[in-house]
Amino acid sequence: MILFATLFGLAIAQTPRQILQKAFDSQQIDNSIQTVEMIQTRNNAQLLRQFELKLRKESNALYAHTRFTKPVEIAGMQLVRIDTPSKADPAMIYLPALNAVQKTTVSQLNKPFMGSDFSIADFEMNISDSDQLDLIEETASSWKIQSIPGNNDLYQKLVALIDKKSMLPLEVEYFDDTGHLKTLEIDDVQQREGQFVPMQSTMTNHRNGSTTRLRIIDIEINVSKDRIPLELFTEEGMKRER
Repeated sequence: MILFATLFGLAIAQTPRQILQKAFDSQQIDNSIQTVEMIQTRNNAQLLRQFELKLRKESNALYAHTRFTKPVEIAGMQLVRIDTPSKADPAMIYLPALNAVQKTTVSQLNKPFMGSDFSIADFEMNISDSDQLDLIEETASSWKIQSIPGNNDLYQKLVALIDKKSMLPLEVEYFDDTGHLKTLEIDDVQQREGQFVPMQSTMTNHRNGSTTRLRIIDIEINVSKDRIPLELFTEEGMKRER
């Protein structure tokens, strides 16, 4: 997420696959600690949740640890994901009331995350070799790329609008077998320590009219790895973290 002038200059030589992968990678701020607010709005009612997100990049895998802090009913609940390229990775969930860790199945990754309009899979936007990718529109400031997933049983098609300057997907439209399901929009992009950070994003569900907004309240970038130890992403580490 640095040397954007160089990336912009090379943009014309990039394939749709390279562009889309960079865009999805740019959403994740490696080796960071974030405080995130999640607000779901449906039928004029709002549900607020808050969590701490720790991200660590190790080789070609992204380690993500989520720990909920609000409301009190779910405080201490944790989610661990280890995201590797071109692979659907199961997740682990820690339930503080039981002091137990449960492993999710791959199919559970497609279900709503904590009742929101995001699924766990939405946070792991990998591209597989079987995906069909096409550049359907290009302007001076953006690309629009259509993706037909080859092995995704949740979405039949995705259309992403990629900003050339930040390399962020400013909008992603999701389609299932019955049509337009939902839309992700990045509402606020800020530069932090030379990186473009999506500080706020909103997922809109076009079927039920609900929305879920994710807002980064605080973020530390380039955090030393000893503050995000690999042990944190194990069952034993999750139980100690409670």
